[in-house]
Amino acid sequence: MPQAPVGPWPRSPLRLAPSEAQAEPGDLHAEIMGDALCIPQPLAAEATQRGLRNAADLVAYATTFPSALAKHLNWSVPEVQAAAAKLTAQLAEHDPAFRTLAMQRPEPAYGALNPDDLPA
Repeated sequence: MPQAPVGPWPRSPLRLAPSEAQAEPGDLHAEIMGDALCIPQPLAAEATQRGLRNAADLVAYATTFPSALAKHLNWSVPEVQAAAAKLTAQLAEHDPAFRTLAMQRPEPAYGALNPDDLPA
């Protein structure tokens, strides 16, 4: 008998389905309907082309590769990040496990620190 996956993954993945909604910068206008996450048709086509099957895949893609999604949507990276955060919050209301999928990357540190400024 198959067992449920162990870990912070959503219990029931929401499949991606196209909708007539139009995405706008910072908001994908996604909607949960039954066992599907309805997203605008152009985004659904891009998701299919990229092999994204469900809402968890979409959140992971948007947070891991925001510049790729920004290029497709003709948005800025911060607009994609805002849309991903909004989508994650929306999905977390459906299943709290979605919160763990959208961890924000820390800002990279550039250059060396002055050793005199470091704590002893």
